Amino acid sequence: MTIRRWVLAGVALAAGGFVASEAAADWIAAAAANWRDDDGGPHAAIGYSGVRSTRAAAIASAMAACESAGGEGCKLANVADRGCVYISVVNTYDQAGWGSSGNADDAVTKCEEENEGVSCEPPIGGCVD
Repeated sequence: MTIRRWVLAGVALAAGGFVASEAAADWIAAAAANWRDDDGGPHAAIGYSGVRSTRAAAIASAMAACESAGGEGCKLANVADRGCVYISVVNTYDQAGWGSSGNADDAVTKCEEENEGVSCEPPIGGCVD
């Protein structure tokens, strides 16, 4: 009986520890927008959240950063509570776009592949454990 109580107490503590660590997760997110101005000129904007304590806060921060960069119709590009989120953008007189990935180099490559091989800007983003 005594052993069984200690085992159950250990399981309860382990479960409590697991729940607490999940609740304390850090989140990151990236958002992006592509649009054309009244003259038909292409534009793109991106935003990164930085580390936030909730998924909702990370998404809201990324969206706000995209909108602050002039983005019209910003949409969530990537969100994570583990690993990395990076996003790269290109804005030229005739082309605008972006690419996102969990790796900085891959974000640039994806941006350049999806936007006809133009040179995209260094990415913004970061990582969480």
